Amino acid sequence: MSPWTQARLVMRGDLRHHTRDPLTMMVMVVLPVLLFPALFWFMGEAQKSQDLTLADTVLYVEADSTLAAWLDPSDMLELRDGYLGDEADAADVEKPVKIHARATLPLDGAPATIEYRADEPRSRTARRRLQTVFERARTAEQDATWRELGMSITPDQVLQTDTLDVASETERGGFALGRIIPILLIFQVLNGGLYTALDLFAGGKERGSLETLLTTRIDRRAILWGRYALVAAFTLVSGVLALLSLWGSAAAGLIDLTAFGPDQGGIVLSTSSLIMALLCLPFLATQLAGAMVVAAAYAPDFRTGQFLALPMMLLCLAPASVVALPTLELSPALALVPISNLALVIRDSMAGQAHLGMVTLALVASAAHAGIALRVAGKLMAREAVLVGGGGARSRRERGDHRPDVATLFALALLLLWFLGGMAQAQDVWWGTLFTQIGIFGGLALGAALVLGLPFKALAQIRAPAPRDLGLAVAAALCVPALGHGVAVLQAPWLPAPAHTAAELEAALLQGHSLLGMLFAFALLPALCEEAFFRGTLQGLLRSHTTAITRCLIVGALFGFIHLDIVRMLPTGVLGVLMAAAALRSRSFWVPALIHLANNGILLTLAYREHPWAENPPDAYLVGGSLVAIGAVAAMGRGRS
Repeated sequence: MSPWTQARLVMRGDLRHHTRDPLTMMVMVVLPVLLFPALFWFMGEAQKSQDLTLADTVLYVEADSTLAAWLDPSDMLELRDGYLGDEADAADVEKPVKIHARATLPLDGAPATIEYRADEPRSRTARRRLQTVFERARTAEQDATWRELGMSITPDQVLQTDTLDVASETERGGFALGRIIPILLIFQVLNGGLYTALDLFAGGKERGSLETLLTTRIDRRAILWGRYALVAAFTLVSGVLALLSLWGSAAAGLIDLTAFGPDQGGIVLSTSSLIMALLCLPFLATQLAGAMVVAAAYAPDFRTGQFLALPMMLLCLAPASVVALPTLELSPALALVPISNLALVIRDSMAGQAHLGMVTLALVASAAHAGIALRVAGKLMAREAVLVGGGGARSRRERGDHRPDVATLFALALLLLWFLGGMAQAQDVWWGTLFTQIGIFGGLALGAALVLGLPFKALAQIRAPAPRDLGLAVAAALCVPALGHGVAVLQAPWLPAPAHTAAELEAALLQGHSLLGMLFAFALLPALCEEAFFRGTLQGLLRSHTTAITRCLIVGALFGFIHLDIVRMLPTGVLGVLMAAAALRSRSFWVPALIHLANNGILLTLAYREHPWAENPPDAYLVGGSLVAIGAVAAMGRGRS
């Protein structure tokens, strides 16, 4: 019996098992069909309900009595004296009525001002109504003035302008949805196949069904091919159903964006864009199925697979977020990037802007990615420990295998950083950074070592470096900013850095802190806490069951991804690999910490002093500094085995 026949038998048996599972059918069929119509219906109805509620509500404003002559009953505004704030503010104010906005009328040519609260929908609505009243009063006063002067028209009527949108309704709808649909579609595709992959591989190890299957004469490659084909098929079906649900909802007029802005309207999607998206789905399904099979085959049990599911889903959704950048176009370089290429193809095809050459290159690259993932899964399947599982977390840890612990720890750090760290830094960047570094990175680094019963000092290699390595570390530290900036320059043609990155840094620097305070929060603490987490705990936990190169690549990739900015992922990832190599070769925590400190400190100092090198360093420094930094790290540890 040929391996292909055996693969078909494996797939047929697993298919019979999964189609009888109601949870599988719910995830693969029901959820994709209901996802898009339910999502857009709920968003539209919620916004319309809020607008209708406020449309019939009289809002209170405080202003001079002159405003009363300008008001019309249709403005739904009432003059009151009151306080503008939370209920708690009323205790210190004699005015017991809460107003929604306060207007100061113009005097001696000064502009009118409107005070409101952006965090309250009623206050924002009151601001818009007051602006309408002021504009109406200004126009009336202007017309009266020019009539007194004998002018038939006002200056703003001398040259009238009008706009005409030449984009079709299909193009407008495709552009509006093209920035969110690929992300939702990839999420649904992952959701449709991940449960199946985990149940087939990780669940099969727990149940012993995979080990039983191995006792037969079936070729291991046939097991892999059959189960990979089933995961890809479930993934593809889930994606097709989601796409058809989207197009059906648009055709039925269920997707209406009029509630989200005056320029929006009903969504119309062309048949050609549907065909193009359906053409991309098999490539997307095979690409993601390969990644899911690798993760599921790697997991020793179903519980570990569940822990791996979240970071894997985030890692797959991150490259798809490029569709939210409207100025980013599908280039030959981007066509080679997994997931990003197909997400951009779907976005451009929905807007009617897909280029045949770029689409073809993206599809070919995606097929190659799927082949690579399947090859990696095949190597994993050849390992006995991977096939039969590890006998539980305790026996796995006794063997020094902490790879699932690394995945769990990183997922926990990602969630804490995303929610708690994001909220803290939104309140205050400086204090929020202190909380993020000490509370999240530092706390997790030390807490993980304590929970696992491992001495942190040995795990993170807290020891003094050799004098020769320390000298090389100083040389690398002085030149390492060139490497990060150089990588950013190389990726700029296909992934340019948006202006908000520099604006965020400038906003942080303008908070009144001294340069010393900025260096403490944004250079010293990351050099200690982030290094303790990445090059200390994570890299130490991977020391036993990964090769040196794999360890550096994994830690560097995680370090780049944790910054949650697609533009910064590659530059920081490259720096993460360099610092991981420095920790590996020097066998000292302090070497990558010094490089990290110098990189952040030099960049902060240049930006604080508004030095021209902060934005545009010379090419000679970028090339020479990068070579020196890489060479210095490569020269560390010479003379040791």
